[in-house]
Amino acid sequence: MFATISGALAGWGMNIIKADAFANAAGNVLDTFHFSDLHRTLELNPSEIDRFLRSLKDVVNGKAPLEPLLEWTRKREPRAAAESCD
Repeated sequence: MFATISGALAGWGMNIIKADAFANAAGNVLDTFHFSDLHRTLELNPSEIDRFLRSLKDVVNGKAPLEPLLEWTRKREPRAAAESCD
């Protein structure tokens, strides 16, 4: 699940700054993520917040596949790398 959440955040273009996973003897697990929105997607488009949250929930719950989010990110990476060289 930790990897799935990380992938979903990355698929939305979020930069994961810090992530932790904790578990206790009863098997309860708590994952925490600190991330930044590099492209200011949520700041510039507040209406996207609901879609972002729904997307994360759907991917984590297995209602939506992670691969399309990651594919979109892969398509963007070459352009982003070329822009950083300018």
